Amino acid sequence: EGGGMVVGILVEQVEEIVDLPAAQVKPPLSPAKGMVEDYVVGIAAHGGQMVVLIDLEKVLGNPRIIVDEVV
Repeated sequence: EGGGMVVGILVEQVEEIVDLPAAQVKPPLSPAKGMVEDYVVGIAAHGGQMVVLIDLEKVLGNPRIIVDEVV
């Protein structure tokens, strides 16, 4: 929920849902170029892997993304 909208995202598979402490989230390793830098808010290590955190409100607020509104 954000920007006055309630949004659902259809995915094929969810591997895991985790709560990451804010202290575990670090800035991206290097400045991203282009559109990616606007959406990546941080990275975190989890289960031996790096997790990239994106700002979904910014992604969905991009006018180039078509949002199918159902009223």
